Amino acid sequence: MNQVSEPPVASTELEESGYRDDKGRFVNGHPPLGHRPKVSIIAIIKEKLAEVPIGQRRTVAETLAEQILDAAVVGRSETMQKEILHYVDGMPNQKIDFGVDKENIGELTSFLQAIAKKTDDKPDNSTGGEPK
Repeated sequence: MNQVSEPPVASTELEESGYRDDKGRFVNGHPPLGHRPKVSIIAIIKEKLAEVPIGQRRTVAETLAEQILDAAVVGRSETMQKEILHYVDGMPNQKIDFGVDKENIGELTSFLQAIAKKTDDKPDNSTGGEPK
């Protein structure tokens, strides 16, 4: 079998393509040099979920949703039920109490500002030597 190969591309054609400089080197930002493709896996999955398979009336997303709900309700999977609630309603908020009431916030602010001022007035000993 004789395969006919295309003739080599002239250097002027490569320069005009914008992929190479006048010495034939690739220019920075040239896509074939290993940059990420402009395709998103999420976009592909969303397209697939929106498809209606041949012979079906519902989209893949509708079928998937039904299977998930069946696993949670019919299968009585507590884990699946929690996951559904977390996705629909979100995780419950966790409140953190620092033990500071609104009446004492001014006093706390003054205290923290005084500490910050003291640390700003200290010499820098990070070099390990005597203070300058």
